[in-house]
Formats: sequence, C-alpha cells, structure tokens
Amino acid sequence: MMNMSNDAISTPIFFSGTSKREVPNQVSNSIVKSAIEDMRVVDTVDGARMEVSNEESIFVLVPRRAAIEQLKNVNTTLLSMSALDKAKGFAKKCGNKRITATEGKNSNYVTVELKPNRGSHGILDSWPHKLSPKYKKQLLKFMSRCQEVANGYIKSKELRGIQIAKLILKWDSINGCKHGSILPSLSQALNTYLSAHTDEDFFYSLMTTACCHALRDDIDQYKLHAEVSNYFVFPEQGIAVALRPGDLLIFNPKYHHCLSSRTEAYQNKDVYSMSLYLKSAVVGKNDNRIQLNDEETDLLRE
Repeated sequence: MMNMSNDAISTPIFFSGTSKREVPNQVSNSIVKSAIEDMRVVDTVDGARMEVSNEESIFVLVPRRAAIEQLKNVNTTLLSMSALDKAKGFAKKCGNKRITATEGKNSNYVTVELKPNRGSHGILDSWPHKLSPKYKKQLLKFMSRCQEVANGYIKSKELRGIQIAKLILKWDSINGCKHGSILPSLSQALNTYLSAHTDEDFFYSLMTTACCHALRDDIDQYKLHAEVSNYFVFPEQGIAVALRPGDLLIFNPKYHHCLSSRTEAYQNKDVYSMSLYLKSAVVGKNDNRIQLNDEETDLLRE
C-alpha cells in the first residue's frame, strides 16, 4: 500500500492501465505506477465490495450482468456522449486536488449539470446550449438508469438517509431525470486519466466507462466478458478495480482514487468515462446566507 499522506500531497500520482509504469503525455514532476503491477487487482464480473472496520463502504462493483442488462441501446448513448463532447470544450481545471491528463489529441474532459457558481452565490445549470435536446434527453435517461441500478447495491440505511436528507434540505434536482435521482452532476471524459485525489462530495459517487469495442455482435448491448478498458485505483488500499465498458462502480470519494489510462486492449479505441456525483456545495445551495429551518436545527441538536 502507498503512503498517500506523503506522496499524493507533494507529488501527483497517476496509474497506467498497462504493465508499464508510463502513461501518454506524462505530467511533469509526477509519479507513475502500474495498476496491474503495483496494486492488487480486483477483476470479476460477479461484483465486489470493500468496507473498512466501521462497515463504511470504500467501493461497490455492481455485478456486471445486472449492470449491462439495464444499459441497452449503447450506440445511442455513445452518440449522445460524442455530441456532449463536441458541444463543450475541455475543462482544464478539475479542482485543487486533482489533475486531468489526456492520452492524445482525441481527448476531452467536460462537466455539466448542477454545480456551484464559483463567482457568486447559488447553483448553476451548466448544460451547453449547443447540445441538441434529443442528446440531452438520452444522457439524462442514461444517468437515471445508472442511478436506479446502483441504488440496489447501496445499503438500505444509507439510501434512506440520503433520501430523507434531500426531502429536508431540498437541494436542486435534475430536470428530466426520474424522481428520486440523487446525483445531479456529471463529469465525462474521453481517453483521459486523473491523478489520485479525494473529492468534497456529499454522498457516494458513481463511475462507468463506455466503448463500442465491447459490444455484442447480435444486439446493441455490452458483452458479459468484455476486455478490461481501465482500472479504478484506490492507492491507500492498494486496490485496482478492473473496469469493463458498462460496469458500474459505486465509490466513496473521501478515499484517494483515480482512473488509470487505457489498457493495452483499448490503446486504439475511444473510451468514455462518466462519473455522477453530488457536491456538498450543491446540497448547501452554495449560499451561506441561507438560515437553517426548524427541521435542520432539530437534526443538529440530535
């Protein structure tokens, strides 16, 4: 296991999806490890869960069959991802704790939907105006479907807790997503990897990857035993979770994590990665002027 308290703060750490300790367009003054060689790999289609001693989940890999059976019409989703990619430019800065790195010219990183207004108070809806309504509708449908599947693998007491919190705090929801959607923000990347980092999110986040290379020949759906496209790494735990296109990974953003570069099998394939999350600033409505209501005050007293 790696000592992130020393390494990650002073020097950015990235992970290769191959056995080589090198990545395309390596960031200067950074450390590169191999997810395959330097981590213990969790590679399964049957699902997996990792918890700490207090039963807090670090990650939950949804059983692959349960994920891909709900993620149909993959080509339509890929077209929508491509449209979003073209409608919004590269988001160079992802925060103070993480660095976005690209694998080539055909790479991009975008964030959309609900996010804090950094220059003022309140929350912004950041969908690009250039994105066609039909593609936006398809992406919202995909976001809803991912969350519906993931909700079945979050502990019931945790799911009830976040649903009650939403009822009381009344943070903004996504227009167009089904009722009950919890994660209102989306980051999408194309052929991109990140440095190990933590996020200031309010709840679990959700990660998936997408690529036409993993599709079945007879139906617009992913293969059960598709090749691994990337690894999702938890350096402190010494774990790298193998991700196939269509996999759904629920993860705790307060633990150091990152997505590796592409594996050998996908070096010449376009791979999208998408993460859904709930920023703490969105929950607080990014406005410290708002006073607590009676219900919120009672909760603080308990």
